Amino acid sequence: MFVIFDMRIYRYLKELYQKRITIILSPRFVNRSFTFTINKLTIMILIVSFTAFLGANVYFGFSYSDRISLNSKLQYLKMTEIARTQNINHLSEKVDTLNQELEKRLEFSENIRLLYDEESILNRIENIAVGGKLEGADAELMKDIRLSKLSQLYQKVKIGYSAEETLKKKVELQNRIWKYTPTLKPTGGPIVSGFGYRRNPLGGGIQFHRGIDIVMPYGAPVVASADGVVETAGMKSGYGLVVVIKHRFGFKTRYAHLSKLLVKEGDAVTRGQVVGLIGATGWATGSHLHYEVIVNGIHEDPMKYILPDYIED
Repeated sequence: MFVIFDMRIYRYLKELYQKRITIILSPRFVNRSFTFTINKLTIMILIVSFTAFLGANVYFGFSYSDRISLNSKLQYLKMTEIARTQNINHLSEKVDTLNQELEKRLEFSENIRLLYDEESILNRIENIAVGGKLEGADAELMKDIRLSKLSQLYQKVKIGYSAEETLKKKVELQNRIWKYTPTLKPTGGPIVSGFGYRRNPLGGGIQFHRGIDIVMPYGAPVVASADGVVETAGMKSGYGLVVVIKHRFGFKTRYAHLSKLLVKEGDAVTRGQVVGLIGATGWATGSHLHYEVIVNGIHEDPMKYILPDYIED
């Protein structure tokens, strides 16, 4: 069967070889003609060769183009990866810097918390895993570590912010309490009679002294020891000319034996504002100020509240 098939091909190729085609070329501007004779087999070989050549060029051309395109994409991805790694490294450095600054702020905040008897947050901070650099770690692991450090920083900031908000509210409350706490000595001069039992200077034996007596020259200024509103301003038996200031958080203060009133009932006053002048009105043996502190209706020693800086003249 193969022999018959081969003989047919041979005869077919032989016929093609024997059949010739004459080609006559007569250029328009040339006086002579050119004649070419070529057999059909040669034409077929040329056609097959040209087709194969063209096909090979198209194939290898596309293949080369694909390789160029692939190399370009690989180069782009490589550059993108380098840029991303650099960005992550830069971010990691920023995270480290921010972490150091946060540690300083948390340390300062912790000291303030101790002053206000607030619960420490250091244990909560320390429970957050501390990220670090692992020698020999691959790139992906290093990225995970850096991202973990960023997550840790976020958690620290979140805890610190929450704690600072709580502390801020307490500080604001303490500031309000401080504003209305009678910490200022209302006038200069020595304290000649303290809080508690004493011999009555007007006679009559031992009595409980509900305030302190401060000696000052007649007409010396008397100031409010804290912010508040004037509740009483006028003459009262025993106290003479007296001013009573109602503060918040249960505080009241009384300033007695004044020679002159400089405020009236309903006036809002601030710490350090002059409310009257030293005198000797009421039951007094001489020019002085009788000063009382009342907390929730109970008389307390004014010295418990007066700051040391204001005790001396």
